[in-house]
Amino acid sequence: MAVGRLGDHCAASAVQGVQLIARASPNQARRGFTLAELAVAVALSSLLTVALGTALSVAVRAVPTASATTTAHAAARALARLAADVACMDSVTVCTAQKIEGTVHDRDGDGRPETIVWQWNGTPGTALTRGYGSDNPETVLAGVQEFTLGNSTRTTTQTVSTSAASGGETTLFRSGGGAAQRSLISSSASAGESIVPTLPTGASGWSLTRAVVGIASSGSADGVFRISVQRLNGAGLPDGISLAQFDVSENTLSATITPVVFDMLAPISMSASQGVAVLVTHISGAVSGQVAVRTGARSSGAALLRSTDGGTTWTAEPESTLDMALYGTITVSPGATTSRVYVEDLRARLRTGASSTSAAEIAVRLLNGPEYRP
Repeated sequence: MAVGRLGDHCAASAVQGVQLIARASPNQARRGFTLAELAVAVALSSLLTVALGTALSVAVRAVPTASATTTAHAAARALARLAADVACMDSVTVCTAQKIEGTVHDRDGDGRPETIVWQWNGTPGTALTRGYGSDNPETVLAGVQEFTLGNSTRTTTQTVSTSAASGGETTLFRSGGGAAQRSLISSSASAGESIVPTLPTGASGWSLTRAVVGIASSGSADGVFRISVQRLNGAGLPDGISLAQFDVSENTLSATITPVVFDMLAPISMSASQGVAVLVTHISGAVSGQVAVRTGARSSGAALLRSTDGGTTWTAEPESTLDMALYGTITVSPGATTSRVYVEDLRARLRTGASSTSAAEIAVRLLNGPEYRP
């Protein structure tokens, strides 16, 4: 019994302790927020919500979508193909922010280098194209939004002790890319190209050893046309004096535009500032053949030539070019210093999608070191 009363006493004491504690902190209502405090709290909450929303939006945009990943992969494959082409080039003739053109070793057995051209016209939504030889450019990637090229070069200089041909036979001229159209050769339609080669510093002259012209049959078996070489006069047109000529029977040609090589019987020597015209004129038959004309393919120091009177008079079209190439040697004066420029690397960025995450980039060291010959 004593134990029970002791327990009751302890319980009562505990209850009283609780009551005392409650009484020690009088029963009073907690003070609420003022209107000003609520306004500040709401404003801060709004700012925090906006900040979190913005951060979340940025984070979501930073994560590549499936579409961006797909387009980036397509761009990367295109750039890998571009890098493989440039890595095989012996020389680069054009290298701008949106175009690179160069030559590679002969691949089709015709004894002359092949030309490869990569180009984008700079208009968003248009295609990146690749031209090979005399073929029409192919679409590598459609809907391009951005394509930029960059490179580093290295220049070497050499003083020539005696007059000599520099480096043996080299490419003096090669027509650029552009849409190819066939042009018939007849008594009222002749075509040609005027060319003043771009020579290295210190060159005193050059010699023409061979010309390569893209020609084809017109479908007639009895046509004959003539390939001839003339010097340019002061107006940049043929002077009328033939230095070399080759008659071609149409029945020996394919219906496909094919590069045909015309070797000079002896090198044709020119001064550094002189140019030549390579002409294709009608000899016999209703129509004697076809040539390939590339429009919108302006080449430095060159222009398409046309004649409507059998080659008596000519007019120039600088914005177009005949599909052809010239080869020869370059002569350097004794004591002159020649410079050669080599391309050491290639940088490229390609994007087709709207997002920057769909872009692909490459930076390639060119171990082949192609010479830059603009």
